[in-house]
Amino acid sequence: MYLINNNFRQLGKTKLSFFPLGLGTASFAGVNMVNAESYKKPTNTEINELFNLALESANASENNMLMVDTSSQYGESELRISQFINNHPSILKKMYICTKWGLKFKSDNFSVQDYSLKNLNETLDNSIKLLQKIDLFYIHTNPSVSPSQLKTILDKKKSIIPRLKEIKKSRYGGIRHIGISISSEENLNFLIENKHLLDELDVLQINANIVINNPKLIRLVYSLGIGIVLNSVYRKIDKKFINTKEGLKNIFCKILDSNKDVIILTGTKNILHLKDNINFVRSGICYSPLKISYLCDDPLPVKVKTIAEDLENYFSRFNINNSKLEKNLISHKSKNVLESRENVIENIINIFIGSLKTRLGPAPDKIQRKILSDIITFYVDNNIAIDAIFT
Repeated sequence: MYLINNNFRQLGKTKLSFFPLGLGTASFAGVNMVNAESYKKPTNTEINELFNLALESANASENNMLMVDTSSQYGESELRISQFINNHPSILKKMYICTKWGLKFKSDNFSVQDYSLKNLNETLDNSIKLLQKIDLFYIHTNPSVSPSQLKTILDKKKSIIPRLKEIKKSRYGGIRHIGISISSEENLNFLIENKHLLDELDVLQINANIVINNPKLIRLVYSLGIGIVLNSVYRKIDKKFINTKEGLKNIFCKILDSNKDVIILTGTKNILHLKDNINFVRSGICYSPLKISYLCDDPLPVKVKTIAEDLENYFSRFNINNSKLEKNLISHKSKNVLESRENVIENIINIFIGSLKTRLGPAPDKIQRKILSDIITFYVDNNIAIDAIFT
């Protein structure tokens, strides 16, 4: 069954809407933090072009801001953003600025940690001075941070979480949301199993490869009720997928088609690269029809071919019905979105139940149908793809 994707995504608890692509700025560091084959420090002109294109493509406004992601660890990144803001002060209100603390910049070692309260306060004041405002303040971790260390950092009885709550409550530096950036699947699983540690946080930033390689994880992350931002779509993905534009387009489409409100960060200093990513995101707002695969060799036996044609005709009705719903919802012409939603759920239920030709055993009774409806409703409301194998 297809999934409906809107031009803007709502970021979890923040209740704010964003264009699906945000601008990552690790490449502004002045050193090769992004492990590029031939890194060169971006010029002021290049940075201006990147921001202008990103803001224009996102149709950025005070209500739908461009997400700009940086960190105190990213060398000159905050400084370069500051220079752009100083030259274009009216743009600031169109930017949702996210920065991080906890990892410190060192040109020859990108894993220096300092999760002390002193470093939090000093880093925060320096970031505010440069950026003029911060909308989202992350705890920055990397794979060398162990689950036990993560537990200590997020312990509500220790100093860090109470201080972050205080900062958020007072809107210090403009901060209205707090989050954590996670770089390892081990730590993500730990947080899923200990979700109470995330009670005070609004956003979780994750490496894209973690959820691409293990799509079941994203379903568990959604159960946390926290906003999701994905980074490193290029740097940590299997090289065979990023050698062609078609492969990259498929990655973006897969992410956006399977995740209702996820925001993808693109960390680039190349204007052509950014243009490609914008096009990938736009093409990622796609319609994926239900398809049938056969576990036997071609040509199909006549009897099997007849059954296959019957099944295709049966399922095609749902694709047609829901394609019409998609157009209505995306164009906002539907008079009753709730009714359309119920229609989608009902169609999916009918696919699972099937017909006398496809069903093994009797039709489900009211209680069984209600159980099935509740399960499918969860997937539809969270816009998660439903994988199924039919006999």
